[in-house]
This record gives sequence, structure tokens and C-alpha cells, in this order.
Amino acid sequence: MNDHRGPQFVKLAPPPIAGEAASDFRERALRQQAETAQRRQQDLLELSSQLNPPETRIRIWESLHQVSL
Repeated sequence: MNDHRGPQFVKLAPPPIAGEAASDFRERALRQQAETAQRRQQDLLELSSQLNPPETRIRIWESLHQVSL
């Protein structure tokens, strides 16, 4: 069972760091986007896993949809 991380809010891009090169900023933004997509994919797998109890799957669903039942 995976510990649940709470709601995941969509971020368009991380804020630039002072003095950061544009190429470094783009690389960091792409890396964050890939990590977010990977986290969402993992949550979707856990959501459909019969190994997780219903309470856990409900919490994951609520988090993915940013609602509370």
C-alpha cells in the first residue's frame, strides 16, 4: 500500500530561479512535468488495484479529482 500524498494541484511551470539560464529553466520544468505525470500514473494504477482497500482507493480518487466525498 502506498502512503497517500494528498491533493495534487496542477502547476504550469515552476517559477524561475534568479540567475538561472533559460535552458536550465526549461529542463527543470520538463523534469517536474515528467515527475507529475509519473506520480499521476502511479496513482491511477493504485486506484484500480484490488490490493488496496476501498477506503484507500476512495482517498486516491478524491485526490485525483480534487473533491471530498
